[in-house]
Amino acid sequence: MLFRSRAAQGAGGVLLVDGEPGAGKSRLLHECARAAEARGFSLATGAGDQLGRTIPYYTLLTALRQPLTGGEHQPGEPGGPVASRLDALHGQLLARAAVAPVLVCLDDLHWASQASLLALRVLPGQLARHPVAWVLARSAARPGRTAELLFTALERDGATRVTLGPLGDDAVTDLLTDAFGAPPDDQLLALAAGAAGNPALLTELTGGLRDEAVVQVTGGQAGLVSARLPARITRLAQHRL
Repeated sequence: MLFRSRAAQGAGGVLLVDGEPGAGKSRLLHECARAAEARGFSLATGAGDQLGRTIPYYTLLTALRQPLTGGEHQPGEPGGPVASRLDALHGQLLARAAVAPVLVCLDDLHWASQASLLALRVLPGQLARHPVAWVLARSAARPGRTAELLFTALERDGATRVTLGPLGDDAVTDLLTDAFGAPPDDQLLALAAGAAGNPALLTELTGGLRDEAVVQVTGGQAGLVSARLPARITRLAQHRL
């Protein structure tokens, strides 16, 4: 990716990723981190979560493997506790970048604390001339108005934004063909259409159909022997609800 190449050459960049749950955001971040590590980047990977959002800077501190305490404002120092913590995070990233280019990958920012989002508003700009790249992801379907404000502000500052949409009909057909070793018939395609192109739902559907052996190949086409939804789909729906 262009922003990663820029970081390797000594300049930062920001990639913003959003989309509905199951669209492949986490997989994209994983692949970004894997490719960057292979090129010698220092990685800082983490994610927001519902419990961690009660702790200021939790997402960034855990990604940087820093203690959740410490770095507080000391009496007599200029600025306040926010400035002190931001200075500490800035210093930690600079120290890493002096050794190797850095990739910060943060997922699920719709659950991040206000303090973490504030830091992400400030740090990419401050470190733009250093080899620090950022990949930030959030779910557009989750609560988190502040995360949307962050993405809008960073995009306005020059960040690249990617929205992961549903898979097209051809991609769904290819996925089913790969899963069952033959092109799907109309009935199997109709069942898959219920996933609305969501990669996670399609993966669970094909895995469940294989587990329960309800697809067989006849006359060069993969077709259903039962129209019942796999149990894996029911469990996924219950988990999301």
